This record gives sequence, structure tokens and C-alpha cells, in this order.
Amino acid sequence: MADRVIDAAVLGLGGMGRAAAKIMSLKSGFRIVGLADRADLAVDPQGLDTAAVLKILDNGGRLADAPGSGRKSENPLADLLADAPGLEAILLAVPSLPHDLVAGQVRRLIDRGFHGAAVDLLDQSGALAHLLPLEEEVRRAGLTYVTGGGCTPGLLTAAAALMAHSFLEVEGVRIHFGVGIANYLDRDEASLRELLAGWRSLGPARAEALTRAEIQKILDEQGGVLEAAGLAHGDDVLLARAGVTRAEKVEVGGRIDTTRDLKPVSTTITVTGLTFDGRQSAHVLTLGDETSMSANTAGPAVGYLARAVELNRRGMTGLFGSTDIMPRFVG
Repeated sequence: MADRVIDAAVLGLGGMGRAAAKIMSLKSGFRIVGLADRADLAVDPQGLDTAAVLKILDNGGRLADAPGSGRKSENPLADLLADAPGLEAILLAVPSLPHDLVAGQVRRLIDRGFHGAAVDLLDQSGALAHLLPLEEEVRRAGLTYVTGGGCTPGLLTAAAALMAHSFLEVEGVRIHFGVGIANYLDRDEASLRELLAGWRSLGPARAEALTRAEIQKILDEQGGVLEAAGLAHGDDVLLARAGVTRAEKVEVGGRIDTTRDLKPVSTTITVTGLTFDGRQSAHVLTLGDETSMSANTAGPAVGYLARAVELNRRGMTGLFGSTDIMPRFVG
């Protein structure tokens, strides 16, 4: 990729969006020119003081409070594209609930004529069902778009696609994650709702409708620790799309501790298969316990965004899954 700095923006400033913005601000290959949320934005085509804006958010303020660059907006995405004409890359850190939300944002990018690179942190199979039918529209629009660029799907899904090559047949993929985030409801409510959507088959509609008091009651009843299994996280769809294995052979679950910032279990992915010489075996990848969910989700997303920009600059457009390409490390 050329050394030209990437003018980038983050849409959605929840926990993952803020983490992605901070990571990009620490990399010399990126210049953040815009941050946008539901009703406000901060834009500076010459580059935002990202640390200062994030400090405002961490202190309970809004993007509109950022001196000189912030304002309220009825259409933050449209205003972002209008006010940052050199914008080349957008990281969509918006929730996967409701399931049509991410697809709606992609349609807006297409309608507004954006033909750069974009990556989402989508983590629901149902959301992919709304997004994938837009594949041809994305290609025609000249947009390079990567979906499921976080951790699961994302980092671990891509790892499974790579490990699969040791086998003639993949017999199963199991992702089991450990998440430790004290005061999870206050720090990243959207991500917690997404987890609850798959918890005990609660479902996306019910998870969306829960009040904060109802969510807190669930957490209290479980002692602050949730055991999740059978999650439809999108890894199944993307691995099937990549031809690695059938969707029903992909299992995603984990343990979420909302009482402390310490993983209750290590995050692992296990790929089981049969080799060309008739041996059955398994590859196991374990993520370091010291790495947070934010580091393992926002970090790969930034890498995927850098790769998407590289492809876009080469004229390669379309909708890609995180299993189709690999993220690019940027220092």
C-alpha cells in the first residue's frame, strides 16, 4: 500500500467505536477527520484532536461539545461525507441490533456516492442476512466493503479459514470466548444487548426491547456472569460462504463476567478436521488473557480497514467477508 496517510472516520462511538478511534489515532498511517454518532458529529478535514474529543465523551459529554469541530446533526453520516471530502475510509462501529441497521448504513453510503473503503463490526448472522443481498449494489457503487471485521466474526473467523488448510475436511469449528468487563451495561450497552440476543435464545427483538432495569435484573440473577452457547454470531455464515465448512458445524459461545475486568476463561478457537493421510486432529488458537475484547475486536477492524483501503486504491471493489481477505498491520 502507498505511504499516503488514510483519512478515516468512525461511525458509532460506543465502547468499540471509541477503542477503534483511539487505536487509529495512535497509528501514523491514519488521520481521523471525522467521528459521528446518532445525533451529532465532530469533523475537521485537517485532522481531529482525537484524544481531546474522546476525553469529552469519557467525561459524559457529546461529540457536539468538541470545540470548533463538533455540532448536532439530524443526519450525521450525510454531514460527515459532505464536510470531509477527502474521506477515504469509514469504520462502522454500529450495533447489529436491529438486524437491518448495518445494511441501512451501507445503503446510505451507496446513495451518498461514497466509493472508498468501509468495514463493519457486525456480529449477528441475522444482520448478515440483510447485508449480503447488497453485494452487487456495493460492487457497482465502487465501494470496497468488509463485513464482520471484529473478533467473532473477524480475527477468529479468519484464523479458522487459515487453519482449515491443514485438513481435507473440516469437521467442526468451535469458538469459546471469555469476556470480563465490569459495569458492562454502562460501558457498552449495545454490545451487551447483542450478547443477550443469543443468551438462552432470548432473541434480537426481546433483547432490543429490554429496559436497562430488566437487563440489570438478569445480570443480578446470574451473579453478574452469563453463560452463552449456540450464538448466531455470523461466523457460521462467513465460514460457509468461504467454503470452509457448513454453517451448522460452527459453534460459538462463551462466558461473560460483568463484575470485573478479568476474563473468566481464555478465548479459544478449535478447528477439527481430517487430514489427507487419514488422521483426525485439531488446531487450537488461544488469545492472550491480557488482551481485552476491545483490543481483539477494534484492533483487527482497523487492520481490515487498512486492507480495504489498499484494495480500493487498486480498483478492487465489492463486498467481502473477513474470511475473504486478511487485515493489514499498520504501525
